[in-house]
Amino acid sequence: MTPAQSFNDEQRARWNGKDGEFWASHHDRLDRILAPINDPLLAFAEPEPESSVLDVGCGCGALTLEIARRVGPLGQVTGIDVSEPMLGRAAERLRGVPNASLQLGDAATLPLGAARAGLIISRFGVMFFGDPIAAFRNLRSALRPGGKVRFACWRPIAENPWMQIPLHAVYEHVRGFPSPVRTSRAPSPLRIRNG
Repeated sequence: MTPAQSFNDEQRARWNGKDGEFWASHHDRLDRILAPINDPLLAFAEPEPESSVLDVGCGCGALTLEIARRVGPLGQVTGIDVSEPMLGRAAERLRGVPNASLQLGDAATLPLGAARAGLIISRFGVMFFGDPIAAFRNLRSALRPGGKVRFACWRPIAENPWMQIPLHAVYEHVRGFPSPVRTSRAPSPLRIRNG
């Protein structure tokens, strides 16, 4: 098993265990926290009416629901996630929304070639790809010619003062607290870098 496969197995276990249950149970509060990201991401992505969209790492479906509104009844949005608990919550929210569907699976391996999406969007999902090259290659197979990929992802910690301030407070009081600076190429929220 490759390190990427091992990581993906760990992610599936994590998001189908306590982390996925937590997000599904607290989706209202977490949606409010992440809501300020939605409008800029959607403005950047510009989902077109009547288009087909893939929402990668859709979680509990808040962004999927908004995309369904924007593409309208002749459009289609498919939310993809590895978490059954979160997709269960998304299914409840999307009940009665005929232009939205959900798929359980890993974006790196899920058969997507027939999707012919005009847009692939992700809010904090792509940063957890164990093998980003394989995942983006697979996603590209789902993109129609001229389609676009748009995502929101954290920058390195040096560019995130809102993370630095509380961490420095923790370092003053907790011995041995691990550094958030990544020395490996392992996936994490702070993985994406220039170059």
